[in-house]
Amino acid sequence: MQTKRWKDAKKLAKNLKKALTSCATCAIIHSVKGRYKKNPGQKEVMNMAKAIATYKCPDCGATVERSIDGFNRRDADSKKEWAEAHPLLCADCYRKQQRKQQREAAAALSLPTIHGVSEKQVEYATDLRAKFVAQHEKTVADAIATRDDPDKQAAIAAAAEKAGVTIEEFIRQNLDKFPYKWLYAAYVVSTATEARDIIDTLTAR
Repeated sequence: MQTKRWKDAKKLAKNLKKALTSCATCAIIHSVKGRYKKNPGQKEVMNMAKAIATYKCPDCGATVERSIDGFNRRDADSKKEWAEAHPLLCADCYRKQQRKQQREAAAALSLPTIHGVSEKQVEYATDLRAKFVAQHEKTVADAIATRDDPDKQAAIAAAAEKAGVTIEEFIRQNLDKFPYKWLYAAYVVSTATEARDIIDTLTAR
């Protein structure tokens, strides 16, 4: 008798658990559906809208078209008016501005003069170096400090001599590998004078 009652109780508990789980699932589904279902006659609060702002680039005067997203038509139009009243640089002028700022930041550091086989190669290496400096300013500054520290240079030279390789080879063997490649790049940026060395190092990262 007790065995039969135990089985009946166990079966009842199982059915109850199944029923509760089913109800909870239905409640979640209906909740989600209700959240996104538009009720008849209810005014839609958010209806995403787009607008196109048209203005002149402040630097070169080129016509710029900028896509504007708004929560609704009124919001999109308001943002469009603001964008046209506060014009931004076109893509070309923005890139030129970024390039100028990066070069100025790099020029403020004591970096070597770059030499190359052509002016175009030197310009390319200069831009790559300036961009790297902008992205890793502190690391490059530390590399320059190490380069200009006689004690650290003596320690590196002693370690290279012990290993039977040049200083450049010693640094390359120890830093030109994951996860230290960016440290090796900072070393090259702070010491290299040949455009090809800078280009090869920074484009291989």
